[in-house]
Order: sequence, then C-alpha cells, then structure tokens
Amino acid sequence: MTHNLTVNLGAGTICMEWGGTSTWPTATIRHTDGTRDIKVNANPWVFVWRNGAWYGGTWEWMTPNGNCKPMRVVEGGHIKRPPLTNWTPASGETLYFMVSSLARAGNLNNYQARTNVVSVVWP
Repeated sequence: MTHNLTVNLGAGTICMEWGGTSTWPTATIRHTDGTRDIKVNANPWVFVWRNGAWYGGTWEWMTPNGNCKPMRVVEGGHIKRPPLTNWTPASGETLYFMVSSLARAGNLNNYQARTNVVSVVWP
C-alpha cells in the first residue's frame, strides 16, 4: 500500500481521493467515444461478497486529478468480468474500494502502487 484512500458518496457521485492522483505516471488510451486519446493513471476497484465468496474488479479508468465518477458506473457492465458482469450494488450493501495503478489492460503497466481498501455502505 502506497497511499491512503478516502471515499465519499453523494449527489450521484463517488469521489476517491488519494495522494497519487496527480503524481502517478500516465499512459495514453483511446477514449471510449473513439474520437480522441486520453491520459490515464489509475483504476478504481470494487470488492463484493457474492454467492458465498469475495470478488473484485476494476470498473473505470481514472485521469490525473479525475477523482470523481458517476455512482451509476459502479456495476457489472463496467467491470466486464464474470461473475460480476450482471451485478448491481444494493442499497445497504457493504462494498470495499481501492485504487491501483493501471491494471485494466495487461499492456499498460504504468507503475506499481495501490491505496488501502476502504469499506463503504452503498446508499
């Protein structure tokens, strides 16, 4: 663990603050709209208890100082890996979050770092 994470939920937004947001090295990827390249430096992770076991996965790309995402993207369609592909967080469910250096695509290893894991009760 290299940085402490703080997670705040509100007004449909999840904000993840940690010390590496502006200092972790970046890599360039094509934006999902296909029209431009963007620099990314981290992936947020969510860990959930499902069917008697813990599962985790990344659910987004993060840009330097781009610490907030819509809460609606914390779901299986963004994780894109079984057994969480159809998962949606339930109100009152305890989830665990962390942020790591790039882990979402095997060829984009920008750095080796991660935050601590933080528990959050989903609103």
